[in-house]
Amino acid sequence: MKKKPASKSAFFTPRVLITFAFCAIGVLAALGVAWSASSVAPPAVPGSVAQTTVPARTYNIQLAAANSGQVQAAQPSKLKILYSQTDHPATTANGSGNSDTVNAAFNKLAADDFVVPAGQTWTIQQLTVQGLYSKSTGAATSVNVNFYYDAAGMPGAPVSGGTYTNVAMTDAAGNFTIALPSNCVLTQGTYWVSVRANMDLNRGADWAWLDRTVQSNSGAAAQNSAGGVTSWERKSNDNIFQIGGTQVPDAVLYDQLNNPGANATNSQDFEAANAAFTNQTADDFVVPAGQTWTIQSVDVQGLYFNGTGPAASFNVYFFNNSGVLPSGAAIATRLAQPYVNNAGVFTVTLSSNVVLTAGTYWVSVQARMDFTPGGQWGWTNRTVVANSPGAWQNPGGGFAAPASCPAAGCPVPCVACPSWGRRECCTGTAAGQADQMFRLNGTVGGASSPTPTPSVSPSATPPVPTPTASPSASPSATAGGGLTFAGTGTGAIADGTGGAQTCNAAPRVINFAVSGVTSNLTAASVNMTLTHTFVGDLNVVLAAPGGAPSLIIYKFTGATTATSFGFASDLVGTAPYNFADSASTNWWTAAAVNPVATGNYRTTQSGGAGQVIPAPVTSLNTTFGGLTPAQANGTWTLTFLDCGAGDTGTVTAANLTLTTGAGGSTPTPSPSGTPASPTPSPSTTPGTINCDTQPGIIIHDDNTEENGYSGNATTIATFNAVDKFTPTTYPSTFTSVCAAFITIAGTPTTLNYSVIVYDDDGPGGAPGTQLGEIADVAVAIPGGLGVPVWQTTDISSLGVTLTSGSVYIGVKYAPMTTNVFIAADESTTRPVGFAGGFARFDPIAGGTGTWGTIQTSFPAYRSLFVRAVQTGAIVSPTPSPSPSASPTPCNQTTFTNATAITIPDSGAGAPYPSNITVAGLSGTVTKVVVRLKNLTHTFPSDIDILLVGPGGQNA
Repeated sequence: MKKKPASKSAFFTPRVLITFAFCAIGVLAALGVAWSASSVAPPAVPGSVAQTTVPARTYNIQLAAANSGQVQAAQPSKLKILYSQTDHPATTANGSGNSDTVNAAFNKLAADDFVVPAGQTWTIQQLTVQGLYSKSTGAATSVNVNFYYDAAGMPGAPVSGGTYTNVAMTDAAGNFTIALPSNCVLTQGTYWVSVRANMDLNRGADWAWLDRTVQSNSGAAAQNSAGGVTSWERKSNDNIFQIGGTQVPDAVLYDQLNNPGANATNSQDFEAANAAFTNQTADDFVVPAGQTWTIQSVDVQGLYFNGTGPAASFNVYFFNNSGVLPSGAAIATRLAQPYVNNAGVFTVTLSSNVVLTAGTYWVSVQARMDFTPGGQWGWTNRTVVANSPGAWQNPGGGFAAPASCPAAGCPVPCVACPSWGRRECCTGTAAGQADQMFRLNGTVGGASSPTPTPSVSPSATPPVPTPTASPSASPSATAGGGLTFAGTGTGAIADGTGGAQTCNAAPRVINFAVSGVTSNLTAASVNMTLTHTFVGDLNVVLAAPGGAPSLIIYKFTGATTATSFGFASDLVGTAPYNFADSASTNWWTAAAVNPVATGNYRTTQSGGAGQVIPAPVTSLNTTFGGLTPAQANGTWTLTFLDCGAGDTGTVTAANLTLTTGAGGSTPTPSPSGTPASPTPSPSTTPGTINCDTQPGIIIHDDNTEENGYSGNATTIATFNAVDKFTPTTYPSTFTSVCAAFITIAGTPTTLNYSVIVYDDDGPGGAPGTQLGEIADVAVAIPGGLGVPVWQTTDISSLGVTLTSGSVYIGVKYAPMTTNVFIAADESTTRPVGFAGGFARFDPIAGGTGTWGTIQTSFPAYRSLFVRAVQTGAIVSPTPSPSPSASPTPCNQTTFTNATAITIPDSGAGAPYPSNITVAGLSGTVTKVVVRLKNLTHTFPSDIDILLVGPGGQNA
């Protein structure tokens, strides 16, 4: 049967379903007079306030400290919730016990799956699971934890390094908090985790893992030896669990987690009986010019007072700036967010990212906690002010004006703050601690549209790429000759009446009256604003006039079998869901998280039998690009079908954007497309080699462009981008290079660029010394994304010959205001960072930028559209007029340490040598390369690595 939330209100804000009689309204009201409760002094050492044990069935389980033992006051642990299935507990449980030898035949094992999103790497340090003892009060002596790869929706092979036996845990009546003895590092993909309690069946009965009524990904799996089931079988329910650790990319974007004040200010969403006292504290921050921030989590210093907590969850709000206070309604809201309390630093992980472009913003972090029995939560004040002082508001007016407000500039007498005001004055805080302690984490660069304004609109002027130290994003599908058409016929989506994937309801058809298209289409995008429970029910199709061509936008999202209902996540309808080939996020990746965040996504194949998670992306531009005006003008349709009983929704808006090329309906080359007077000396004529089949060519991309990269012409003088090429044999000489560029339709179709070549001797294996540069001119650059149009350059004159190692090859050019980009592969068929690319941004202000990985700036990067041709022999040099000695060939020999080492946490300066025996060398050593394999550490900045030679030479 279909598993889904019993109550949608509970689904959005899960809470403990326990009713308390409240008898303390007068007490709380009194706090508003004294204000000692709303502005309480924290302890001298953060975290010394006693934290109460989390009650059973409280689903925001606070994680223990990281197992590394490296909790540093100046750098709080970044342990965070990576994955959470702690909502919708069932009244049943799935046995997962490992009995004594006598009763081994009764052993049971349960497992459930989770997804590491594309572009992320997780370092798992801790698990929390909800469970119960089925025949007595227990208790288990330890647990076994196993991680598995996914195999067609069931647990497959064990993950290397992911097997843990006899692990100690904290046991709260069958609810386990498990700190792993060593980290488990997982890259993107689907995995399974099993937890099995070790116990004596005669004494402790049996332990069972609590079921969950909502299914994410695949349902849980189980083995039951007593029932004769020794291989994995599907269960109808999920299990309740949570994964804690760290993830990358997750950089510190902004940091005010320092200079603590003597007080902490209340910021709390109280229960209904005390709604008048609900209040918010906020502080501001600045996204620098030229940057786009993707915020993934927020750290705040805080503490409990007038009670010991814990908070059920946290609400996080982002506001625009108005003078020195937050402005109007929140531009991004994340309610009931999970958190970790690590020594008084509360790390709140956002359920969906918040993307902000350059500007000043405010963040408000608010505890969701009932006064009875939890008390209050305060956000620690900060003695150093950055930007504007902190703000505070109490819309319900429960707190009276403070008796005094000693900070300079506060009104006399003090006033209450039903709307945003300066926090010092609103709460009467002592002078000298006007800001709040917080930190923002996420990534820099990438998306060009902020979360608050995701709607698509036509633009006569192409959008300017984001400047950088953060590079620009890809060209927008709505730029150039973009025409946007609003849909008509919005309304309710009728509910299906059949089982899974049964589309028998009346369709909701949105019509777009398209006119004014005068040239062939090059791109298409569509957005929709809608609410709907259970996204896996929906089948959404965009069709051109007459019904063909058409493309599934998404269908049966999350379904991998013919009978699956797919993902149970809800569409929230707060802003449009945008679909365009320029987006970098797979729709299935977003839809796996409830609620599904609004934003920019790729269209995907239909779910169903044999589909994988995430489903492969499809292309709007490939489907509709090339339609002539006669084919494009007319009525387009966007059809919504509900294909499963019990869930409904409503479409409130939809927009179709069509992008055309310049010129008439016949794609005749524009006179300006090729220069009338070609550059006198390009290094080679395009087309002299075949960039697909040339012998010796090294190809990283999959021949389908998903994006393009560049810098901003107003701040960046030269944009440099290279990929790493490793020959298949040595010695090898690189002779030719292929590069593909893209532009926005209607802009100039030529580009002066250079092919650049660097060795790999830079810091950390980055590009080092430049080996050469060849100037060239790109012609006939296509508008929009698709199959690459190659430019070729002969680089044989550079004499780039390798006897070992790798080389970096790419392009450099001056960014153009007309948006020309080096094409990029962002497919999901290979790991992020597959081609090992680096980028460098040389500013107009002067100087040379620093090489950084392309993945840092563009998280979805796989490779550039740069290909290089190698030959298997060294090119013969031009004979010298005078005799010269032949160079002695270099030999490369690799030596490896005999055994692995463990680096315990033993304080400053303790050495842990890994000895490498070198023997049999002859001649002179010209180059030494050190590679560290499988090195894991929770605080990399703690480590110093020193290479020492036999004679004491060191580096």
